[in-house]
Amino acid sequence: EIGLPLVLLELTQSHRRAVLEMGMWAPGEIALLCDIAKPDAGIVTNVGPSHMERLGSIDAIADAKAELVESLSKDGVAVLNADDERVAAMAKRTNANVITYGLAPGADVRAEEIESRGLAGVRFTLVHGSERAPVYSRLPGRAMVHNALAAAAAAITDGLEIDDIAAALSAAQIPARLIAHKGRCGSLIIDDTYNASPASMRAALDLLGEVPGRKYAVLGDMRELGAAEMEGHRDVGRYAAGIADVIYAVGGLGRWIGDAAIAAGH
Repeated sequence: EIGLPLVLLELTQSHRRAVLEMGMWAPGEIALLCDIAKPDAGIVTNVGPSHMERLGSIDAIADAKAELVESLSKDGVAVLNADDERVAAMAKRTNANVITYGLAPGADVRAEEIESRGLAGVRFTLVHGSERAPVYSRLPGRAMVHNALAAAAAAITDGLEIDDIAAALSAAQIPARLIAHKGRCGSLIIDDTYNASPASMRAALDLLGEVPGRKYAVLGDMRELGAAEMEGHRDVGRYAAGIADVIYAVGGLGRWIGDAAIAAGH
């Protein structure tokens, strides 16, 4: 409610597009931001337990995020993740046109022939209808494919050609939240320290699994999970047990990660 208005106040007649993040802590906040921003298109990427502590349930989180597509006019576009059932269901909650993206065969915009190369990026074929274009994204990990597809779907609705979209995705730079550092004795440190959820932890572990060599995972607390707190950490521990050679679980909640990894035979 502070950052978004400040960004809008910086826009001038020279700007053609604005990409805005709709942050949310409680019900009604996204509706408020939409009332301020009047978006022409809205992208919903996923519904997870990240805000469970404040909103109480996954369904309540879905309702809060659906405020974005509910705010769109009939001339607007809702860009929805077809691989997340709660997001896909939002198609019934909007008057706007709907375009879906994902790995599901029925998605309007999808990725095929995915080949992840760990920290070196990922190759895939971008598909929309009968059109196909190769993409080599330098953003690391398979989880980045969904982000690329969301951007591609939004670009398609804005009239861009699929070849131009593929070229832009291939040129995208590595985000600041994930940085690889050279460590001692030939080691490589993947720094993904950021506000985390079980889904983002799994994505980070998937990337670790794609990097050659002995694998050490240092995993800490995930906040604001509410009723899903214990099981969320245990789920990460079980998942890490199948990927990492060594697991360091840190923090008061991280103990559940370690306990679950041990229970899984690590």
